[in-house]
Amino acid sequence: MEILGLLPFALLLICPLAMIVMMRGMHGGKSKHDGHGAGDTESDPATARKLAAMEREITELRGELDAASSVERTVQGRNGGRG
Repeated sequence: MEILGLLPFALLLICPLAMIVMMRGMHGGKSKHDGHGAGDTESDPATARKLAAMEREITELRGELDAASSVERTVQGRNGGRG
């Protein structure tokens, strides 16, 4: 019967310990410095090329968005601000 009385306390201790173990398992036991960083693309040329292509695409899309915004402002200016 004393075991049942200790059960709530055991659960209070087991839950945080289990959480710590699971979190370390999810991170693979790596430290903060072992994770993915900016230097990882240097070792993988394919990834570096993909990243460069994505950055070019973002630049192009921003240019298109700026052009569309300027056209919209021009149209609104001609209409006196009416939508």
